[in-house]
Amino acid sequence: MSYYLPRPHEEALGNEQDPFDRAKAEWLKHARQAIENVEQFTFDDFLKIKAEHKSRKPNQCFECGKEND
Repeated sequence: MSYYLPRPHEEALGNEQDPFDRAKAEWLKHARQAIENVEQFTFDDFLKIKAEHKSRKPNQCFECGKEND
């Protein structure tokens, strides 16, 4: 997903720094959240998810469990 989304007035003025700074900050925010999630993830959490995925049928999505056509 791209976070670099200049606003119309920024594009018209050739301003790339502000949208870049916003995109960088947004990416870093999401990266920090992902790192925090992994740090809090326990072995018991892993075993629970592993068991749930084992019980899925071959035609079910690994992530959400929705059946594929």
